[in-house]
Amino acid sequence: MRATILVFLVFLTLSLAPGVLAVDPLAHGKFKNLPGTLVFTPDPAQSGGQLVLAEGDGYVPSNFAYWNVFTPNSLYAGSQWVDATGHLSFTFQTAEPGLYEVRVYQQPNGKKQMLAALAYLGVR
Repeated sequence: MRATILVFLVFLTLSLAPGVLAVDPLAHGKFKNLPGTLVFTPDPAQSGGQLVLAEGDGYVPSNFAYWNVFTPNSLYAGSQWVDATGHLSFTFQTAEPGLYEVRVYQQPNGKKQMLAALAYLGVR
């Protein structure tokens, strides 16, 4: 139990430092080699409605991307068209402070939806 709490606190601390954990902090299993990148501006962000820009590269070009933002108390979702170079950008607003998990999915060529990126944002 102590080890689990310690690991969580380490990841939480690192996530509040800008750019330290831009992609999956565990970097193992099925999330090891995700095709897309995702970074946030600003990082970390302030709670209470700050606008955050999420952007990255490596997505299937000219295709929709579906994104989910998991906050400590809620879920935001949306979709955005990926440009011809594979670049994605979208914005969302912060709510309460904590660790936000952002997932981006794509469904290329009508195939099964796949996780394309996973990133974390610390919100103070």
